Amino acid sequence: MRLFSIIKTLFGVALAVLAFPPKPNAQDGGHAGAYLRAGVGVRPLGLGGAFVAVANDVTAGYWNPAGLAQLAEPQLAVMYSLLSLDRKYNYVAAAYPFARLGAVSVSWVNYQVGTIEGRDRAGAMTGEFSNGENAFLISCGKTLSSSFALGGTVKLLRHDLAQRSAAGLGYDLGVLFKPGEFLTLGAVRQNLHTQLRWNDPAKTKEKFSPLTRVGAQIKPRPFITLSADYEMMAPGKNKFHAGGEFFLSRFTGLRAGNDGGAMAFGASFFTPASRHSLSLDYALSRDRIDESLTHQFALVFKFNHSSPPPITNGATTPAAVPPQPRRAEPLPAEPAANQTDTVPPEIKIPAKTMLFVVQVIEVRPPFLIIGSEDFEGLQAGMPVRVYQSMLGKETGRYYGAGQTMDVSPRFAILQMNEAKQAEALQVGDKLLLKVE
Repeated sequence: MRLFSIIKTLFGVALAVLAFPPKPNAQDGGHAGAYLRAGVGVRPLGLGGAFVAVANDVTAGYWNPAGLAQLAEPQLAVMYSLLSLDRKYNYVAAAYPFARLGAVSVSWVNYQVGTIEGRDRAGAMTGEFSNGENAFLISCGKTLSSSFALGGTVKLLRHDLAQRSAAGLGYDLGVLFKPGEFLTLGAVRQNLHTQLRWNDPAKTKEKFSPLTRVGAQIKPRPFITLSADYEMMAPGKNKFHAGGEFFLSRFTGLRAGNDGGAMAFGASFFTPASRHSLSLDYALSRDRIDESLTHQFALVFKFNHSSPPPITNGATTPAAVPPQPRRAEPLPAEPAANQTDTVPPEIKIPAKTMLFVVQVIEVRPPFLIIGSEDFEGLQAGMPVRVYQSMLGKETGRYYGAGQTMDVSPRFAILQMNEAKQAEALQVGDKLLLKVE
């Protein structure tokens, strides 16, 4: 009965936090390195991305490097995501705690869109290209007192798009503070002095928008974790995250979270082996591109660690620092009647007009990478008008005109006539293309 009472209390608190979330915030797209804002690690993503003040495993190198100081054993994690539209999002990390230096971790974050067929204006094949982004993170976290830890991350960045590539460098800085027995506070500043330099003739530079995350963790019981984060980047781009975690036994954990308005769920299953342990983690969430269900899996190895901490109602041994990943915001309303400069005159659709409902995969003003299940009939060099997609094939807000560059069966590159037209769009936006 006592266990049942605890479970009811946990879910009562979780529902209070998760059932009334704030409105979903704007998508992460439209900014350099948007994939780095998606979050890593299946456990943190199952908590709705509320992990800044938790950060007590190998993924801390991404979420808050100060959290690495909490590690008591070497750890290795591998994450795989099942995504639609031939996209891949993967993560690998390893961490090792040193007695005097603190803990050090190395991580690799990879996001890519599969092989895309390139075509010229006549529709002839020009070869294949892909879009891939990679980040290599080197992180360190160290305890400075019994209640305070500091950490930093150096990021080596690489982006390959068709025949172009870019490389860059960036930095993160994080802190953890424990003001009380059951409360932990955390903060991290990401993308400090971070930018990419492209190998085009102009040596174009892409600056990453700095991002600040602040969070709090409460542990009312050793086997219960409640956490909340607030993420700040720019007006209209801020997010609220909340999550809860509950261990049913030494070998099974459940979690739920709210990621900026989108629900997420997760579970962990531990298998101790000799002095080591293996955890299989799973998370279920909504895809930020097409709102389909996303399944993410991870294997986490802990060496010289026989099993997860035992679940008791007593106090646990305190560590030097306390223990312990979006839907698009609704598009702007249509302009008022007197703002005729952004709304074209009524368009009469001839019989030969082709309509394509697409989703924005990436924004690189004045270019858009778009995806669709069917691009039959669309060819490179075709002029298009771009609208907000409503229900069915009804048009909403008018964004501007452009032309197709490269087209494959499921992906295309669209060049808008003006860069600001592309800047108004975000990853995940649904558009209607009219080819007349």
